Amino acid sequence: MSSDAGKNTAKKIVHGATELFSTQSFDAVSIKEIAARAGVNSAMISYYFGGKANLYKEVLSIQADAFLNTIIEIDKKNLPPLEKIKAFMDQETEIQFKNDNFIHVIYNEMLSPTAEGEEVVNERLFKIHDYLVKFIAQAIQEGTLRRGLKPEALAFSLESMVAFFFMAKEQIMNYHQQDSITSHKYLRAFYLNLLESLQTGEE
Repeated sequence: MSSDAGKNTAKKIVHGATELFSTQSFDAVSIKEIAARAGVNSAMISYYFGGKANLYKEVLSIQADAFLNTIIEIDKKNLPPLEKIKAFMDQETEIQFKNDNFIHVIYNEMLSPTAEGEEVVNERLFKIHDYLVKFIAQAIQEGTLRRGLKPEALAFSLESMVAFFFMAKEQIMNYHQQDSITSHKYLRAFYLNLLESLQTGEE
C-alpha cells in the first residue's frame, strides 16, 4: 500500500470514527461500526491506530489541537490582553461553527469522562483554558478589566456560554429562527457584551 493510500485510509477511519463518537459514547461505538462507516476492513483500525482506544485519543487530539494551535498563535501576537480574549472567543466559535457537530466529541468527553480521553483532556483541553485565564489575568493587571475579578471564574463563564450554545445550537437556531451566520453574530454579541460590562473604561 502506497504512503498516500495509507494516509487516505487512516483519514477515512478518523473521519468515520469522529462521526460516530460525536453522537455516541466511547463504549457504545464498536470497531465494526467504525470500519463500516469508513468503508474499510476492521483490521485496518488496529493496523493504523492499535485499536479503538488509540483511535479515540486521535480523534480527541485532532479536535483539541484545532483550538490549541490557534490559541498559541494568538498568544504570540502583539495584542493587548483584552484583544487576545476577544480573538480567543472569536476563534473558538469560528472553529466550532466550521466543525459543526464533530465538536461534540469533546463535549461528550467532558460531560462523561473516559479513561481513554483523560490524557488528552489534561494535556490539551485544560491548556486551552489556561491560556484564556492568562489573558484575563493580564487584562485585569493592565487595568482594562475590573480588579477583583477572578480570572478562572470569568474564563469558565465565557467558555460555558459558548459550550451551551453549541450543545443546543439547533434548538436555539430554530427557536430564534436564525441561520448559522445570524447565530454566529448572536453568540458573539453575548460574549462581547459580557466583556464590555466588565471593562474599567481605562483603555
